[in-house]
Amino acid sequence: MSIFGWARLWFVSGDRGRAWSMVALAVASLVALPIVQTIANHAQGALITTLAARDAAGFPAALAFAAGALAAVVPLTIFAGLIPDLTRNAWYRWLTGYTIERYLAQRAYYALGDRADVDNPDQRVAEEPGDFAAQLVTLGAAGVGALAGVIVPAFALWRIAPSLTVMALAYALAGSALGVVIFRRRLARLNNVQLEREADFRFGLIRIREHAESVAFYRGEEQERGVLRARFAAAIENALRLVRWQQTALPAFTNLYSVLPFAFTVLVLAPRVWTHGLRVGAVTEAIGDIAIVTAALGVVVTQLGALGQLGAAYARLAGLERACADAAALPATIGTRAADGVELDRLTLRTPDGTRTLFRDLDATLERGGSLVVRGPSGCGKSSLLRAIAGLWTNGAGTIGRPDLARMAFLPQTPYVALGTLRDQLSYPAPTQREMPESELLAVLETAGLAELPGRIGGFDADVDFARILSLGEQQRLAFARLLLAAPAIAILDEATSAVDAEREGRLYRELGERGITILSVAHRESVAALHAATLRFAGNGDWAVD
Repeated sequence: MSIFGWARLWFVSGDRGRAWSMVALAVASLVALPIVQTIANHAQGALITTLAARDAAGFPAALAFAAGALAAVVPLTIFAGLIPDLTRNAWYRWLTGYTIERYLAQRAYYALGDRADVDNPDQRVAEEPGDFAAQLVTLGAAGVGALAGVIVPAFALWRIAPSLTVMALAYALAGSALGVVIFRRRLARLNNVQLEREADFRFGLIRIREHAESVAFYRGEEQERGVLRARFAAAIENALRLVRWQQTALPAFTNLYSVLPFAFTVLVLAPRVWTHGLRVGAVTEAIGDIAIVTAALGVVVTQLGALGQLGAAYARLAGLERACADAAALPATIGTRAADGVELDRLTLRTPDGTRTLFRDLDATLERGGSLVVRGPSGCGKSSLLRAIAGLWTNGAGTIGRPDLARMAFLPQTPYVALGTLRDQLSYPAPTQREMPESELLAVLETAGLAELPGRIGGFDADVDFARILSLGEQQRLAFARLLLAAPAIAILDEATSAVDAEREGRLYRELGERGITILSVAHRESVAALHAATLRFAGNGDWAVD
């Protein structure tokens, strides 16, 4: 999708009424501003002419007109700055929502984990929509202001000195072309590299926070410090290059570009003043007019920094969009059909990139209400089988029979701890369960061995960092309590009780059986295997057996 395609999304969405009205207001304010500025400029010129001519009678009227025109410029300037900013915020809000939808749709966020070409997708979702909207509004406002800023002052300037108007137009066009040649590509590349390197540094910090205990046990501070310093140094190195071009070379060019028109305006008009053919105030008017014209036509030069940032934000958004589209378009070569239990018919499973076949022609059936444990050496495809049943891995052949995914629950070895209250933890991912009576919530916590948890944290509506205050075993038991509340037809457990003591583990599995929930587990413990009626064994070389 092109930059234009990204820009038009808001204007054809359900929020298009807001989009068009805000842009219309912004355009109106930006068009009105140069008109009033030109009127104020000529009012000042007329005032100076009365002073030069010692026209005491005409001075009060000229002063009043100049003051009124200048007073009108102030609110218009504020309005012309405020409305684009409000437009940017509204666009940012909508575009972020759109990007989140694309990121979560069809489980694209899961597929992106294997994409080396899409670095830091979380940063792309969180920051790039804001950068894209901000720079596009900045450039759009500059473009509208440029168009409006040329017509009225150029017409007024033509009445004073036609040759000067031609010179101003030629100068602005030549300066813009030169600025684009020198700065555009370089600034776009440096901005894109800066976004990537800052995101890499931030990702390193996030990983330390997420794996703080592991790093502490390993005493890996020195290596982590080295990684962070290297990533930060790379970001600073590129930032210094960006500063040299964006804060030194570009301002020098734009300042020189802005100053020269004043010099040649005075040089062109001075002889006409000396011969008394031109009033003194006209020089002030011409200087103001040409400043507006060159600033308007030189918008490409003055906005080269924004243009580079827009290009960088677009490139990263477009990359994320393509990756999400690719994820949604991945062909599913494993068929699915409705079934009460789990039925695997001649199932062959390959890794998503197709480089490895995990097993071939697997036939196994788990009847409703039954239990099956999957065992085998590490890397043989046990967890991958669960991914295939969940529809996460679809590269292979054969057919999987299962209920609708809404009637199934999956518990990984490392349970997901949601943000929010204890009530939110227990109801995840079904918000409707948040209204369950506390007595029911407490009952499942007692079954999971967590009856004291509400009192320990301050109640079911206490919002705490559960990932920090709960041990892995407690997190696994909390996930089990969530499972019991959800009451699925099938529970699929991947080492889901590895950190739970054997007695509690057996009690939890028996609770599932008593509730008629079909159980499919991956487990290494013999104690867990003994709790299942059948076993699917993988040999590690693609062979399998059911007993």
